[in-house]
Amino acid sequence: MFTNFFPRQLSCSSRKLAVFFRLCSWILFLLLVCSVIGEKKQESKIIGGRRAQEGEFPYVVCIRGQFLCGGVLLDLKSVLTATRCFYRANAVVTLSKVQVVAGTINLRDSIAQTIGVSSFFPHVNFTAEKTNTSYHTVHDIGIARLLYSFEENPNLKPYSIFPFHSAEEMEASFRETQKAGSRCWTMGFGLKGTRKLAYFLQVIEITMLPDEECEGFSTNSSDSVICAKSAEPGKARPAGGDFGNPLVCGRRYFGVTREVVLVTDTTTIVFTPIWPYLSFFNLNLISSGTVPSLTVFWCLTGFLILDIISQL
Repeated sequence: MFTNFFPRQLSCSSRKLAVFFRLCSWILFLLLVCSVIGEKKQESKIIGGRRAQEGEFPYVVCIRGQFLCGGVLLDLKSVLTATRCFYRANAVVTLSKVQVVAGTINLRDSIAQTIGVSSFFPHVNFTAEKTNTSYHTVHDIGIARLLYSFEENPNLKPYSIFPFHSAEEMEASFRETQKAGSRCWTMGFGLKGTRKLAYFLQVIEITMLPDEECEGFSTNSSDSVICAKSAEPGKARPAGGDFGNPLVCGRRYFGVTREVVLVTDTTTIVFTPIWPYLSFFNLNLISSGTVPSLTVFWCLTGFLILDIISQL
């Protein structure tokens, strides 16, 4: 009667120990998932102009050639920017003289990757008109294709997917930001002053303006623009070389810098919104089947419960 007692006790203890360690493993895994989900929701407060931190905006690039512009990596071989950066006298510039620098916040850093441009695709309705005081553009947005792909690393990552299901959802999200008066940011290398390059990636905080304050910056009814002003007038503003720089609100990429208008002490930054051009450029949106983070969490929790029950 006692011959199998101790083996059974040992087997039962081993099973309980295995369940305990499996439970600990699942708990650690779920904590890791929660920390990643929470990290995506964090937003840093930016006041005035400052230098970007390493890896803070890994998708921002510098376009150099006969001009100086900014842009955003859509994938490791494509850059979304302002078309005016690639046009001079209504003709495409010599692409063999254009280079895209990425993967760094310091253009003089050895970790920077530099690749040439093979082709450029403007919006079909892009036009540019030079006046005595300014240079007006319409549908000022385009995509540059590189000779080969960048190598991804923590400081170089494409924006990849716009976190919206449709252009309408993207615009609605921006309108909420605009109405709430929430702060947004634009960043680029640009110029610090006359003929003086800012080798470090600069970030400035901006406030979006209502549409009525932006109407005068578009001369075409089919051409949409959105505008902003510096959150700290007189202390931080874009300068020459900032065309093509991104408009980012809460980690969401909404626009491309097309014009910087300085009147006395007031600087207005004019952006081309991205949502009217999502389908034209076949930009990536999240699919309707994308699983939200909270759903992933509960699915993992369910697997944990079933796994533990199976071990009892």
